[in-house]
Amino acid sequence: MKQKILIKTISTLCLLLLALPVMFSQVRGNGNIEKQERSVGDFTGIVVRSGIDLLIGQGNQSKVVIETDENLQEYIITEVESGILNIYVQKDARINRSSAMDAHVTVNQLNKLKVSGGGDVQSQGLISTEDIGMAISGGGDLQFDLKANRAKCEVSGGGDVSLNADIREFKAEISGGGDLYFEGDLGLLDLSMSGGGDAKIHGGSGAEGVIISMSGGGDLILEITCEKIKVSSAGGGDVSASAGSDVSQAGFSLTGGGDLNLEIGAGDLAVSMGGGGDATLRGSANKFACEIKSGGDLDAPDFRIKAAKIDLTGGSDASIHVDEELLLNATGGAQIYITGDPHIDANLTGGAKIHRK
Repeated sequence: MKQKILIKTISTLCLLLLALPVMFSQVRGNGNIEKQERSVGDFTGIVVRSGIDLLIGQGNQSKVVIETDENLQEYIITEVESGILNIYVQKDARINRSSAMDAHVTVNQLNKLKVSGGGDVQSQGLISTEDIGMAISGGGDLQFDLKANRAKCEVSGGGDVSLNADIREFKAEISGGGDLYFEGDLGLLDLSMSGGGDAKIHGGSGAEGVIISMSGGGDLILEITCEKIKVSSAGGGDVSASAGSDVSQAGFSLTGGGDLNLEIGAGDLAVSMGGGGDATLRGSANKFACEIKSGGDLDAPDFRIKAAKIDLTGGSDASIHVDEELLLNATGGAQIYITGDPHIDANLTGGAKIHRK
């Protein structure tokens, strides 16, 4: 029995000794940076792994140049499979430190871009394409100049997105707290952000529709002229929006105490505020439906309304201008200051009071 235990112990030690060279065989860059052009076939998609940074430009001829320490070049793999350029560190390589690890890529047509492991992506000039799907994970940032009919962007792990773009249909999902900065022109926007990231969007003057959903407390600054807009924000984030003077339908819903600052000219406008957030409005609406809860206030004395339905609870106050019809429900001591000459149908409880100017 003792002999068997001894044999097992010796066998285990031998295996550990054999594994030690592999465990500790790490490669460190020698500091001599080298650019090496790689021979690859044509491709329309790029997949980059292992934390390699990607710098991408558009040209007539495809080209791939790897920039890293000269003794690390052999470990950076570049290969094309089914029209996709794959760039990654060799699986069994254990790179301890590198002075640089960049991929400089020129592509004629780009439809797919995927980067993982924390690598950053930066365009070198404008990239024009019909359709493109972009996915960045592991905390890498995306900085891109883009012109496309349709674009989809997925970013996770806290990476930021900065786009200077002209996109007819743009769908973006950003999670993990990453921020979005957009400057350019949009036709349709469908944006979902979670994890507390902020968004700043200047979307031009020709948008047909905008849908934005934010959670986790991130703030939104939006300037765009559009036909329809729907914005929801949860977790206490503030929303500052300017949507133009010819919006047919608009809806804004904020929960968690975030404030709304809105400038708009709308046919139909719906505003819902929860958690004590205030709403400040400028512009006009033909029909206005508003619900303010938990002590938040409505500040809209210069917002011209034809017909309104307003619900105030939890001590919320309101200052409004209505020209024709007002249906009002108010509780909890709400104070309502009204200008204009509307017909008022009011249900007031708990000390709520109307003040007409």
